[in-house]
Amino acid sequence: MMIKVITYLLLMQKVDGISVSDSLDGLKKVQPVIGSDIFDVVVDYGAVGDGKTDDTDALQAALDDCAASRNGGGIIKLLKGYEFLSLPLTLSGSGCALKIEGKLTQKFWQPSMSQGDIPEAFITVSDGVSDFLIYGGGIINGNGPTWWNSSGDTYANRPKLLDAKATNVALYDIQFYNSANHNLEMYCDNTEIAFVNITVDWDINDGDAPNTDGIDVHGAPFYIHDCIIDVGDDNIAIHASDLLVENCVFGSEDGPDNAVHGHGVSIGSIGSNIYLSNITLRNSIFKHTHVGPNCKIHSDATNGHIHDVLYENLIIDSAQLEGLRINVEYSLSQSQQSKPFVLNDFTYKNITMINTDVPGTFVCSDQKPCLDMHFIHITAQGNSEDDWSCSHLYGTQDSVSPKICVQSGFPSSYSYSFSYPVDDTYQDANKKELDTLPSNTVDNEISYIPETNPRLRSSFFDAKKNIS
Repeated sequence: MMIKVITYLLLMQKVDGISVSDSLDGLKKVQPVIGSDIFDVVVDYGAVGDGKTDDTDALQAALDDCAASRNGGGIIKLLKGYEFLSLPLTLSGSGCALKIEGKLTQKFWQPSMSQGDIPEAFITVSDGVSDFLIYGGGIINGNGPTWWNSSGDTYANRPKLLDAKATNVALYDIQFYNSANHNLEMYCDNTEIAFVNITVDWDINDGDAPNTDGIDVHGAPFYIHDCIIDVGDDNIAIHASDLLVENCVFGSEDGPDNAVHGHGVSIGSIGSNIYLSNITLRNSIFKHTHVGPNCKIHSDATNGHIHDVLYENLIIDSAQLEGLRINVEYSLSQSQQSKPFVLNDFTYKNITMINTDVPGTFVCSDQKPCLDMHFIHITAQGNSEDDWSCSHLYGTQDSVSPKICVQSGFPSSYSYSFSYPVDDTYQDANKKELDTLPSNTVDNEISYIPETNPRLRSSFFDAKKNIS
């Protein structure tokens, strides 16, 4: 099957040997500082790039030289027209950019480790690196089906595509394709991901791509925009505060209908002693995903707090399970704990659901209630009030059709207090504001799809289609 490559309407200036910051017009917040050296993996390091020859040594040598550069790093060039086959790669230095115009493909290898252990990622950015960039319009191919079809146990011994522990990071105009495991595992602070496609070839593995999360967010602040994410697990998995996601498409317009297309934009799954806030998802579309906005709390989680969450200006089309979901009993354990875990101050605003049997399921409990949940201008076309499912859900509703089963007020028998950590684990203590980020919020009107990504402007994804 031919890989679909989305071409973005970007004015990319020549960047070889100069600062790349002037050319990355679509980056709105993060501009990594890249060194002046150039590392051409074909000309300078002898990479073949025929898609058959193992180019690991040449690629790793270029990465090592960039890390050791006396000029603050530079640009590692993988030019258009080449496919570079490689084993896992590691970048250990700051100020480096991977300019991938062609294709970088992971070579299958059999990890020698115990069942269930996760091997090193295809691309690892070492802890302590700063100012890292991947861009260029090309493809990073995880060659996932070779692991899915050979491992037997789909959880065992499959590498992630990118594992980064860095600061001041940007991923821009690049496609991540067929990861064997999570696509982007981002333990990164001050990060922007823009005009990125994260996709799966559903025809290869009969509609499944196990555990292929799109983006796992573990750092702050974090800004994701103008992306298309169609994967086999969480489209985005949120594990940190201070996150803005906007102008994205989750799922697929062209099927196949039996494919997963993603488990939604999920907070979690969350365990004990977790404190998250300042999370916004807006101006985006879900198509054929299992769920839209999703929050997953383990049943045995204690002493946690998730609050200040906004879901705004969303279209959820053909959700396979439900449009909206909170589940505080997520996991195999059904034990209930005496210490509280509270979710409060969630706002759902300007959301339209179509072709969705269950508009929302809110599985909260007496020890993990959902408080101050506000539903404003919510439409679930073709549904009735009985289609909602709610437990221990408290808050308000305004212009919700059909009406949701939210209780007003506060549970009379419930009180809570927390033992907040004294360090930065409680991220509200040193909150990193996102107020300077661009705002595209449009109240009471869905007209926000960005002009800069032509796929988002297709007739299928016209935000006003099927909206009465």
